[in-house]
Amino acid sequence: MWLALRGTCAGGGGYQVKIKLLLSSTLISAVAFASFGTRPLTLADAKVQNQAQEPNRVDSCEKSCLINADCGIGANCVAEICQYQKVFCLNDRWSLNERGEYQDCDAYACDPTAGLCRRTATDYAHCTPGYVMNEHHQCVSSINCDPHDVQCQELIKKWKESRAIWESYFPTPRLPVYSCIACKNNSGCDGQHMCWNGRCVKAGTYCGTTTDSHGETWHGSFNSGGLAKNCGDYACAPVSGDCYGDCLRTSDCRQGLSCVDGRCVNH
Repeated sequence: MWLALRGTCAGGGGYQVKIKLLLSSTLISAVAFASFGTRPLTLADAKVQNQAQEPNRVDSCEKSCLINADCGIGANCVAEICQYQKVFCLNDRWSLNERGEYQDCDAYACDPTAGLCRRTATDYAHCTPGYVMNEHHQCVSSINCDPHDVQCQELIKKWKESRAIWESYFPTPRLPVYSCIACKNNSGCDGQHMCWNGRCVKAGTYCGTTTDSHGETWHGSFNSGGLAKNCGDYACAPVSGDCYGDCLRTSDCRQGLSCVDGRCVNH
């Protein structure tokens, strides 16, 4: 749809600005085209702001809606409020939950059915660009050569550059806020919600830290009732809120440990 604006300049010349509105799901873009004599009128001249919004933009309250398309990825319109799924894939790279926590799926593509990052592969499509599935159903680098070799080093450099370009298309999500209700603790929310980062969100499992009776602080999995599970040598998955039972990379282990053959061990 085009919107035409016409007017007269102080010097007597005329101008015309056309604004094209592009509607696609929740994306609304305003693109301006104009002529001013022989000089193109820029967006700054026309004072037209680009209204494009990310699918997962930050809202100060629960987002109102009329149809599902108003909510974007990971949510449906229920009673004119966007209700977000417990976990969902924003794209191949990022897994999110309804609290706005996210996880980079790295070599493995996010599983749209589970809403979580895959940890094994049964098809080459389960690996993100730059990685391939091996005979053990793992996503490994497509570069397999001696890193001490000069030609191999050049291949690795190009691989990293290509990978960086792909990742730039899927930047880190901005944390959305899905509730208008402020709180200090769980008692400030109803039975279906818990207090998380000062807002009432859907009750569920999440990662956190606690200090045991011996004064030792550890990282674990918690639920809205306060029950906790020590993740031991493994890290807690931020989106699911559960402890990892094995590791694919060092970040799956608690701080100070490394991932070796699927297990978290001391350096």
